Amino acid sequence: MLYLNAPLKDAKAGGAGQTGFLLSLLIAVIIFLERLDEDALPFSLSVLLLSPAFPRFSCCNPPPRFGSGSHFVAAMNWSALEGLLSGVNKYSTVFGRVWLSMVFIFRVLVFVVAAQRVWGDESKDFVCNTRQPGCTNVCYDSIFPISHIRLWALQLIFVTCPSLMVVAHVKYREERDKKYTALHQGSHLYANPGKKRGGLWWTYLLSLVFKASFDAAFLYILYYIYDGYDMPRLSKCSLDPCPNTVDCFISRPTEKKIFTLFMVVSSAICIFMSICEMIYLVGKRCQKLLKVRHENERLLFAERHDITALVPPRTTQEYIRLDPTATVPPPVSSPQATV
Repeated sequence: MLYLNAPLKDAKAGGAGQTGFLLSLLIAVIIFLERLDEDALPFSLSVLLLSPAFPRFSCCNPPPRFGSGSHFVAAMNWSALEGLLSGVNKYSTVFGRVWLSMVFIFRVLVFVVAAQRVWGDESKDFVCNTRQPGCTNVCYDSIFPISHIRLWALQLIFVTCPSLMVVAHVKYREERDKKYTALHQGSHLYANPGKKRGGLWWTYLLSLVFKASFDAAFLYILYYIYDGYDMPRLSKCSLDPCPNTVDCFISRPTEKKIFTLFMVVSSAICIFMSICEMIYLVGKRCQKLLKVRHENERLLFAERHDITALVPPRTTQEYIRLDPTATVPPPVSSPQATV
């Protein structure tokens, strides 16, 4: 297994590495904005991953413990990640591509580069004004039931998984089309397996509902657990085994509050983009249905017009204009009819 390991030996080296990484990130963002199509995100990701400042793979050095100075430890195959993002981005609309870029750039990279380091000293630098054994641990568990980092990591996993539904559905269509083509001598079951029609349209819409619901649910969980999105400097705790009400202090509360608000706002924007994409898909589908209905009405009118056209038109001699005041003489009987 390949471990991504980037230890920072001193503050100077760490600052230089982060500066180069952020510069590569900026270049990747510019390339993505300049080439906003289905291949832009994987290409930008390749530029970012191939940058000299990005942490390198290492199969010999084991990953350091959390909070020991490395800003990113991961066991994953980046080529597989790039292929996955390419597949998801290929079948997305414009709103979906913007959503994917926001998740990757403004949430995943911020989570990896900065947020983990901010919360790395969360337990170590949590101090309470007591020496009672166990009091600090109990108060820490009460104030931080779940770490922000672990909650955000779980949120990112849940939010990105629904996109795999679309990719899996497209792969299923492609396999069915291959089998159908092999059995029916070159004819295809689907004109375009990636076209959002029929069941794939519902799968895509359902994935958007799941993504927006997961983001909203995690925002509510974070708000419910911590009674808001604020990070107080001082917290009071009176749980056992604390002898009395003690004061507990959180390290870097302002910085943690800023990152919390940033992640909350990013999640809210992603929810908004998912809702916009749902409205876009439903509106486009309704527009297509109305267009088909109008076309059917036009064809029905044309068919009726063609039926009436089969009746031969009357000539001008058949139209006799009569004077309403004139009297019509009785018909003259033939000589054979008279007795």
